[in-house]
Amino acid sequence: MSLRRKKREHSLSVIESHIPTNSGPSQSTAYLLVSPLLPPLSTFVATSMGPRFWSKPKDHHENIVLRPTLAIFGDHDFFASVKKLRPWAEKLSKEPDSAFAYEEIGGAGHFWHEHGVEPKLREALRKWAHGLDDVQRYPEMK
Repeated sequence: MSLRRKKREHSLSVIESHIPTNSGPSQSTAYLLVSPLLPPLSTFVATSMGPRFWSKPKDHHENIVLRPTLAIFGDHDFFASVKKLRPWAEKLSKEPDSAFAYEEIGGAGHFWHEHGVEPKLREALRKWAHGLDDVQRYPEMK
């Protein structure tokens, strides 16, 4: 008996097809943060990014607030407390000219193994990707 999943068509390819690839330089980068880790844990896990990415207001503002960003996390994450993630995400989404969005998925843990959370994750990604497409076509929507 094999425990490997059967090969199947992933709907993530549909998401990729909706993200424009010929956008201008100001919108050429979008960030997707799945189960993000906040400092100090993030500096230990993602040492190549270093503390500058998360810590300095100018850096996080240029990186994840002004550019289209989706942070998606579960309320049962063992590594990142939803009590810290929720206010962090709310603060960033309310900054002036923010393109930061977040989605909290009930019942999801850090690795998204819990029953029924994968479809919720995929739907949030689809919704966000369609929004990116709309902003590229209709910049006044931002």
